[in-house]
Amino acid sequence: MLSSNFVPLRGVEVELPRTGGRFLYTSRSYVVTIDKDNRIYFNDAAVSGADELKRQLSESLNARGFQPDKERIIIRCDVHASLTAVAEVLSIAEELNVSALFMSAGPSRGRTTSFTEPES
Repeated sequence: MLSSNFVPLRGVEVELPRTGGRFLYTSRSYVVTIDKDNRIYFNDAAVSGADELKRQLSESLNARGFQPDKERIIIRCDVHASLTAVAEVLSIAEELNVSALFMSAGPSRGRTTSFTEPES
């Protein structure tokens, strides 16, 4: 039997694109948020740009003992953010060999998004 924690993502407010489904992710996740002004946040803390994001993400991966099959970047991107900002984050994920997943809001869920993380 598997158990998991349900973790609501609050933090930086972004307007997520709407989709028809509800998604739950099971992994060791790092949250990257891109707001409508293309500012980047790593786990709700503002970073100065892509280089700083890459450094912090790399440090976090190494501190937890990098496991490529379990590591995920959850991207919370405002619907008005530029594709250039998204491409930078995807490029960092690829360079660090980490999967990237986009969050979206379901039709009735509003701005609340969530993922699950396995208990340690």
